[in-house]
Amino acid sequence: MIIANVNSLLEQIENYKSVFTYDNYRMIKGEALGVRAFMHFELLRMYGSCNLSKRGIPYVNNYGMWVTPFSTTRECYDKVLKDLNEA
Repeated sequence: MIIANVNSLLEQIENYKSVFTYDNYRMIKGEALGVRAFMHFELLRMYGSCNLSKRGIPYVNNYGMWVTPFSTTRECYDKVLKDLNEA
């Protein structure tokens, strides 16, 4: 539920970019990306495999009602790092 809400925020924040003052847009977007990366990292740590080439978790980076396919553990770590670098 948290990941879905963060993904919804990240999709909608672009529409309201002009409403934010100062650096609030960048701060909120960065924090949302950080939360999404942290939540996926924790889920991967709890339920993923230690082997980088084995199945990890579905890394959900958009909001919607469809099934996201599983990624390998390495792909999940790459996506976590991508989100953190963008944040």
